[in-house]
Amino acid sequence: MKKTLLAVLTASLLSANSFGNNGEIGNLIDEARNQNLSEEELATITELKNESKRIKAQTKEEMTSLTETKASEQSMLIQTKKTIYELRETMDPQTYENLLTSLTEQEKNIAGNSVEASDQDLSRYPIYIFASQSMGDAALKSLYAGVAGEKNVFIIFRGILPGENLASFSKRQHMLYKPEKDDENETRTFFPPNIQINPVLFRHFNVTDVPQMVIADPEHLNGNSTCMSYANGADISDVCYLSRISGISNHVYLQEEAKKSHFGNLGKLGDVLQISEPDMAEEMKRRAMAYDWKKAAERAKDNFFRDRKPVYLPTAIYRRTRYVDPSITVQEDVKDAYGKILLPRGMMINPLKHTLMTGKYVIFNATDKAEIQRVTDYVSAHPDDDFTFMIDDIYHDDSENGWNEYEKLVKAFKQRVYLMPDNLPHELGVMVTPTVVYADNEKQVLILEELGKIGQKTPNKSIAVEKRYQYE
Repeated sequence: MKKTLLAVLTASLLSANSFGNNGEIGNLIDEARNQNLSEEELATITELKNESKRIKAQTKEEMTSLTETKASEQSMLIQTKKTIYELRETMDPQTYENLLTSLTEQEKNIAGNSVEASDQDLSRYPIYIFASQSMGDAALKSLYAGVAGEKNVFIIFRGILPGENLASFSKRQHMLYKPEKDDENETRTFFPPNIQINPVLFRHFNVTDVPQMVIADPEHLNGNSTCMSYANGADISDVCYLSRISGISNHVYLQEEAKKSHFGNLGKLGDVLQISEPDMAEEMKRRAMAYDWKKAAERAKDNFFRDRKPVYLPTAIYRRTRYVDPSITVQEDVKDAYGKILLPRGMMINPLKHTLMTGKYVIFNATDKAEIQRVTDYVSAHPDDDFTFMIDDIYHDDSENGWNEYEKLVKAFKQRVYLMPDNLPHELGVMVTPTVVYADNEKQVLILEELGKIGQKTPNKSIAVEKRYQYE
């Protein structure tokens, strides 16, 4: 039993697989003591344990040296590629291509012979490609086609061109990435690229020319990330990235470099251009500072009533009460996301079956003193009711007088007064002013009280329920 245990312990101490498994070795030594091994046998075990530690330390040193050698070779290859790029105009094209192919093969060999080959999962890291319209339509069109459908790849612009607006910018970019028809009738499946205007990212990553690419690490997930500090108001914040490169816009190349553990700033591998768009955030600040807000407010106030076209409903002659069915007819089938018909065409829907209408809506012409008096008398006669006042017109040709009259109304009714939407009479069946509109929620009809002249008899005392659009 002792010899068997000693053999197992010796094998475990000498095994490379147990270098990091100190807990198992400790358990074996404790068990050896419990088995009453001799002092000589315990001394042998201690000597073997010390030898195991020495081998482990030597192996770690060799692995570190090998990793440093790999990193050095990779750095030399990157520098060589940069030098070849700078001298490309002095070479014939075939020689240039052959050199790049050779260097790429060497990179693959180094990555394949590494002690612990890097296999970075880059799907969780956003890739920013900083672009500008100065790159030209052809370059942008090629860029958009290359990133279409890539969920974690974003093309970032700093702003829009002087004299351009967001609508024209969007239309211009759409023309560059929209799919082309394969034939007269079919269009191939297409996923548009992720295009953003984000001047903040340009500043945070200190991008001053294009194209540039960055594999960002916004959540600081990777210990290999490079972080840059920037002013965030009164505080100092940082933004981190795994790898970045300028002069090219092929995101696949940058991803492959990161997978080979080529982190940090990989330098410039192509021509760069100036950014033609100004910083949108700074441009907005500049325009806001230059804008005369006080003058604009005065102009808006002056034009508020003048720009509105009043409905001009006729004044009520008779005092009468009308009953209106507010039902609407569904004009087209209403379907859900799966094509199931929820509301078929021709179906009648009464909104009062699904919701309660509370309070009373008073619609009147604020330029007619007699109408204002009728409304005032009606409100006084119904002190417990909740009213919403909506006016048809209020001196739209005289802005100053319009505001004065509006303030008088607010003061008289002790609450806010609203301008009536143009389509409201049509929707509620209002034909004259002043009219008070409220609902009989139990019978599911609208009640319209037309406030004609005091004491005037109504020629029609019928209480038949009207259809809302029967007079069209």
